[in-house]
Amino acid sequence: MNSGFSTAVATLTCREGAGRVADFATALECGELLLTSSAGALQMRLGVSQERLRMYREVLLAAPSVDKLVLALRTSAETSLAAAGSQPAVSIAWTYPGRGRSGLRTTGGVAREIIDNSHLSLLFVGYAVTVDPALSGLAAQTVDAIARAAERGVVVTAVLNRSVNRNALLQAWRAGVQLPSIFTWPASDDEKATVHAKLLVADRKDVLVTSANLTYHGFERNLEMGLRVKGHSAAEVHDKIFELISAGELRPWVD
Repeated sequence: MNSGFSTAVATLTCREGAGRVADFATALECGELLLTSSAGALQMRLGVSQERLRMYREVLLAAPSVDKLVLALRTSAETSLAAAGSQPAVSIAWTYPGRGRSGLRTTGGVAREIIDNSHLSLLFVGYAVTVDPALSGLAAQTVDAIARAAERGVVVTAVLNRSVNRNALLQAWRAGVQLPSIFTWPASDDEKATVHAKLLVADRKDVLVTSANLTYHGFERNLEMGLRVKGHSAAEVHDKIFELISAGELRPWVD
């Protein structure tokens, strides 16, 4: 297979996507299109603009035969789909008190979805945790979601910065539910060094990395941004924290 033909197929797949390329292959396979089809016939069957049509014509001109072209198109489409499936899925979570932008989900909504979908483990790392006295705010609701996960058997681990954060977490915890394993970073010579990360990882496959603290302002009033990542990166985040726990860098909370 000559390099010009391979390049033309790869370019078409990259620009048009696996679905359109597979449809193009089907049209050729069943005889709806030929290597010699006119621009008008191509445009009628494919429904693409003149500019995009040029890529299809280049593939047809470079193809050694219909059979080889169909095989190359299907292989390219399948390879593209497999590559897309191996990439981590990334979405945005944000906090903003004004009118939201369509398509962006809230920090609280994403956090609770991750928690509710967990089956085996939850890792929470936070700089600040506060809950309102009535336990009705989004921060308290999120802590309650974590407790409900523990209630159904999910193993919960928390890494917190200060005792006030631990107290807030336990204040909103459900009575009779197994308490989470809580760790902290012991004080060092640098008084300003803190546990400043804000992370939520479920089952080593779904992680939210956010600027938002688990507080009223972090979940309801500030401008905050975060990324939710599904895939291997979530396991890397989870494992790095547990490496610090195993090495004794992060230690169990002692009253």
